[in-house]
Amino acid sequence: MLSAALAVTAQATLVSYDSGFVGTQIPDNSIVGLQNTLGAGAGTVLDVNVVLNIRGTYNGDLYATLTHGSSKAVLLNRVGKPSFSVIGFGDNGFDNLTLDDEAATDVHYYTGGAADGPAVTGTYQPDGRDVDPFSGDLASAARTAMLNVFDGASASGDWTLFLADASGADLNYLVSWQLNLDVQPSTGVPDSSLGGIGFSALLFGGLLTMARRRSWVHGN
Repeated sequence: MLSAALAVTAQATLVSYDSGFVGTQIPDNSIVGLQNTLGAGAGTVLDVNVVLNIRGTYNGDLYATLTHGSSKAVLLNRVGKPSFSVIGFGDNGFDNLTLDDEAATDVHYYTGGAADGPAVTGTYQPDGRDVDPFSGDLASAARTAMLNVFDGASASGDWTLFLADASGADLNYLVSWQLNLDVQPSTGVPDSSLGGIGFSALLFGGLLTMARRRSWVHGN
């Protein structure tokens, strides 16, 4: 019976939500920015990754966040600024850029950065520096706004990507984006954690005790 109880355990599931083609300009040199929202289904968040497709002429201008409920992760914050350049990296956009807390390299310091360089691709850690992209001190900012801020939250509801272009002259466009969630479905049955196993073992023990009592009654 314990095996049967564990067999119905809800398994973690990867769910993807895609914006499709957006093709909207991010307002140049404006804190107003651009928002795009995706709605997600039920479940408990175990992990979050985001994929960005942005076409533009200066990556160092860009600031991007993901919000859900009261939590916010900073995906981009003027990459390359100030450690490599006072105005950030000059590459032209991001092509299937995956932002993942478990990646090896902070996107703020990706290899490249040349003016008019090709679109950046690959998998990087999000920037995580929650400071004002127009006037904040990126040199000493702590990385307090990673994607793990969503871990343990309900996946249900709106997930909003915000993009701002924090400097003038260069234009950038949101082409599309994707939200990838690892979720634990809400099933109302014990999960595979120690708590779930403990509950199942307790249930099994109770059934076994009842069976023994029933056998004793019939035998006497």
